Amino acid sequence: MKYLAGLLLVLTGCGGGGSSDSDPDPGANAAPVIDDVQINVNEDAVDLLELEATDGDGDSLTFVIDSGDTTLFSLSPTGRLRVREGQSLNFAVLANHELTVRVSDPAGASDTALVAIRVLDPGRPFGLTRRPPALAHQFPVRAPVQSALQLERVHGGLDSPVYFAQIPGTDLHLVAQQGGTILWFEPDELSAGGTFMTVPDPLATASEEGLLGFAFDPGFTRNGYFYLHYTQRFATGDDCVNELARRHSACSVVARFQLQRDGDGNFIATRGDPDSKQTVITQRQPFANHNGGMIAFGADGFLYIALGDGGSGGDPDGYARERNNLLGSVLRLDVDSLPYRIPPDNPFAGNDQGWREEIWAFGLRNPWRFSFDAPTGRLWLGDVGQRNWEEVDLIVAGGNYGWDFFEGNHDFEDVDNAPADVIWPVVEYSHDEGFSITGGAVYRGSRLPDWRGWYFYGDFVSRKLWALNTETLEGDVENVEVMDTGVSISAFGTDTAGELYLVDYGGNTGGGGIWRLVESTDQSNGQLPGRLSETGLFTELAGLTPAPGLIPYTVNGPFWSDGAVKTRWFSLPGVSTIGFSDTGNWTFPVGSVLVKQFDMPLVDNDPTSLRRLETRVFVHHDNGWAGYTYRWNSEQTEALLINDGESEELSIRDNSGGVRLQRYTYPGRSLCLSCHNDVAGAVLGLRTPQLNGDFDYGAAVDNQLRTLDFIGLFDRALAASEQYPAYPDPRDESTELTRRARAYLAINCAVCHRPDGPAPTAMDLRFDTPLAAMNILDVVPAAGDLGIADARLIAPGERARSLLWERLRRTDASRMPPRVSHRVDAVAVSLIGEWIDGL
Repeated sequence: MKYLAGLLLVLTGCGGGGSSDSDPDPGANAAPVIDDVQINVNEDAVDLLELEATDGDGDSLTFVIDSGDTTLFSLSPTGRLRVREGQSLNFAVLANHELTVRVSDPAGASDTALVAIRVLDPGRPFGLTRRPPALAHQFPVRAPVQSALQLERVHGGLDSPVYFAQIPGTDLHLVAQQGGTILWFEPDELSAGGTFMTVPDPLATASEEGLLGFAFDPGFTRNGYFYLHYTQRFATGDDCVNELARRHSACSVVARFQLQRDGDGNFIATRGDPDSKQTVITQRQPFANHNGGMIAFGADGFLYIALGDGGSGGDPDGYARERNNLLGSVLRLDVDSLPYRIPPDNPFAGNDQGWREEIWAFGLRNPWRFSFDAPTGRLWLGDVGQRNWEEVDLIVAGGNYGWDFFEGNHDFEDVDNAPADVIWPVVEYSHDEGFSITGGAVYRGSRLPDWRGWYFYGDFVSRKLWALNTETLEGDVENVEVMDTGVSISAFGTDTAGELYLVDYGGNTGGGGIWRLVESTDQSNGQLPGRLSETGLFTELAGLTPAPGLIPYTVNGPFWSDGAVKTRWFSLPGVSTIGFSDTGNWTFPVGSVLVKQFDMPLVDNDPTSLRRLETRVFVHHDNGWAGYTYRWNSEQTEALLINDGESEELSIRDNSGGVRLQRYTYPGRSLCLSCHNDVAGAVLGLRTPQLNGDFDYGAAVDNQLRTLDFIGLFDRALAASEQYPAYPDPRDESTELTRRARAYLAINCAVCHRPDGPAPTAMDLRFDTPLAAMNILDVVPAAGDLGIADARLIAPGERARSLLWERLRRTDASRMPPRVSHRVDAVAVSLIGEWIDGL
């Protein structure tokens, strides 16, 4: 088929078969084949289309109308379909016409097809009259390989896994899940072999709580002992160190368990005994976050335990800087017999100042993961940051690591009273690169000889993997970014051969897994365009004219981007379609491209003062989605691809004539996927409730769903747009308050705060979640109260006691949304506050 006069043509299936044989003799005449077709035409259309058919013999073919209105339509023998002279189409008289067309070869063999002709309503034009041609962009089919390393999946089907290790004396693997179940695996089996044990105590599982770590006793093969670190709910009278004000009914527990025995008294390597529990140490937790969670034995045979600063944010009670409590510390205990003993060479053993003798090192915020490097005995630790910095530390006896006077190498608070003996990080990275460090391990295996002696670590949010050379710690540390892993790294582990594994948290619906670090077998070397002018997205940059194939769109409610003005386009490859969903995620074929332009008014509310900042491109490669940021130069003539995150200070004139400095962050590649995550569907704006609204296409204003359906972009025909959900614009005060507030939360917060989302909370802020099921009403905050008396996530009727509202109005590390935003959305603060007051 061919397009004529700008008409849209859609193939809808195979033809009617005519006199053709289903299994023709190879020497016999081949019958022609023609497909059904549907076209959409305006009332004034005359030349409709030119029919095409195929014939295996290459015979000349003849077309005729078998049935239909031949007084209105004519068909030439060569297949040209027209409206007859003196006739015209009329939407009001008849909007839909059907013709049966027959095509024949000289031998009389034939096939038939249905031609459906839809006359368009002249009173309601579509925004686009036909599907544009495919975009000729210059992004490679496969995302370029960043590293000589790759991840190889070993185990899957896990619910929020948090730790991995090999069972000593066997080749079996053990994986701890945050919910309390420990599974065992054969070395290379995707599915678990069975359940090793479930924690017998009632776990606290809010925020960062649950089963957090395990360790095998140095004499495990003889005594069957293993140790768990978890958070337990408790009631009055429970055995939990009561040295803190009671704000939160949970405590950290380190307990010893033993393997079960068979009938002959031998230990069963795959079965822990939940009834064998012996408590080693407990620590009451004032909040649900910053529990630490790591435990491991050193070469000295002592048990090392990591505890966070007690939680909330900013260590409000100053626990980490003091030694009269166990929080914010690494402990060192002798557990050869219980109760535990203090090793005599612990740095504060025998002190007379009231310092806890269990402490090995202190001044830590949330030491989530640490590891020992066996050949050197070094203890490497990743300490999760607060406001701007994540850090890797080398832990030494008695070391003070500076929290909360310092964050990384930078002042945090009360620095005038900071001690002089602070031990600084080996390396740090900013929140332009990630938000939650996961300490790793030094590689000592044989498969990757070039990486022996390198300490690998990662980020849970940005999913980046780095490595630092532990042999070059004097002077400038050799520290390299290895890859964007694409997995939420909750832990690292090693097997007895020294090979390195990454734990992918994945959520609580079986999406987690274990991955092994191996040499890359991917030899693809596709190059990314380094300049926006080289991408093929725009025909010229001066006017930012989109190339043919880019389809413009808007959203009902934009994500808050610090006041930036955004323009959006997308494209699909070839004649592919979008997998449509009424309320869920749309699915996009490989080769899809989304483009978003960010401009900032340098004078508030003055659209003539726009400065181009960045053009973000989101590409569906055959190995997954990837985001790219092109930062505009100061001359506004070109935009260059950046790899890592960058930021700058913008000078913006406000309505009073004053000038404010506003920080603006350009996201690096890995940071894009922290919001555009798999759970949220990767593509965030292009979904039914966001596009179910009008858009000015230039030639006409039309509902976007209606237009996109008309040009054939969906995998099924849509009903009237009124039958689908639509978000209100949160800034449109003419619409109902609750719907506006819920839309704002869905757009700006629910990408993380949803079931299986990356945020460590139970909140579900999606638009359609019933209010009672959002887990926010009158809920005591688990991760700190920000100093608000009797705080709640939402205190119905009281915005001032509601952390959800308070976080929106902050610009410090406790603000929400937390990423690449540095300016308060005043409209949202007012909207959400008014909504809470009315609950």
